[in-house]
Amino acid sequence: MKAVIVPTDIDFDFYMEGFLPTIVCAHRRYAPGHVNFTNKMDFENYKETNKESIDKAIKYGLYHDIYLYDHSGLDVSLDTTNDYWQYPRWDSMYLGFIYIDLDKAKKEYGKEKISSKFIKTLQTVIMDEFKFWQTCIRGDIYKVRTENEDDYDAEFIGSYDECQKFMAENNYELVETVEYLY
Repeated sequence: MKAVIVPTDIDFDFYMEGFLPTIVCAHRRYAPGHVNFTNKMDFENYKETNKESIDKAIKYGLYHDIYLYDHSGLDVSLDTTNDYWQYPRWDSMYLGFIYIDLDKAKKEYGKEKISSKFIKTLQTVIMDEFKFWQTCIRGDIYKVRTENEDDYDAEFIGSYDECQKFMAENNYELVETVEYLY
């Protein structure tokens, strides 16, 4: 089947509703998370109020600090160093954190106990969902559109590289790439 890769605007809030992890951010200008604060005191109060679930997330490797790079566009990272920028710099800062509430996850997956296999699954989930969120923050979001507009199962949303991978895995032939949305 033939398909094109096109940039897309997405309803980011709609996609965030289905995320298992919670993204908590504190920034005076940006509100990119599920929970957003403009002042440090409210942010610290959130951490104190949710201390038990955050501590469990830390214990099981389901908590990561998030750093923001704000220079000619936005980027986020779970690491203080990466190929493009290093923290701390004048244009990078601590933004918040991402974590999975284990009680919410057990309910979502219908689990009563925490096993190492379940934790590994959740660790994969948190990284995959962070990666998708990061792609959206960067504005690097595309979709695969097939010739058959009614075939919604064939559509895929992700980074350009992820769209190419999806097309290869599903034997789609790339007809064209549209570079700009407008």
